[in-house]
Amino acid sequence: VPLSHRYLGAPKQLAEKEVVRALGGLLGDPTVVVAGHELKYSLIALALRGAPMNAVMFDAMIAAYLLDPEAPHRPADLAEREFGMKLDAFADAPKAKGKGPELTFEEIEVERAMGYAAPLAEVMLKLYPRLSTSLDNERLGPLFRDVEMPLVKVLAAVEMAGVLVDVKKLEEVSVRVDRDLRDL
Repeated sequence: VPLSHRYLGAPKQLAEKEVVRALGGLLGDPTVVVAGHELKYSLIALALRGAPMNAVMFDAMIAAYLLDPEAPHRPADLAEREFGMKLDAFADAPKAKGKGPELTFEEIEVERAMGYAAPLAEVMLKLYPRLSTSLDNERLGPLFRDVEMPLVKVLAAVEMAGVLVDVKKLEEVSVRVDRDLRDL
């Protein structure tokens, strides 16, 4: 869904509020499975727009990490390893020429954005059954479903709320740790 692309000559796009409203019901449905990569970012983005995600989450990055912590877990790496598929990543795109900041995703042409987003979505959909089966075969399914996926929601909530640090207490702990390390 082209959304919020902004560049000279950008085509008319759906309003963000319309898209959030349309997706909100689907993503809020606990019987729906949402497969993706680094879903914590999606959780935060949706929550900030008033559309909390209550769907069952399947984060391919976390699943792949549990299955092989030493392997790379970027979408392009997973696509290559699992399907022999070359997945172009926006991060690997040719950089803007000249001076100035790098282009953001919303600043690239809609057609080019689809060339990154559509194959990524396809890979995530294909990874869901494959990695789910592997997690269950390795007896990692309960860890993934009962610990890791709920933890993603907790971490997203913590990031949105922020964390209060007792600086004085942290300094006291730092002095004690420094002293203990010197004593070693």
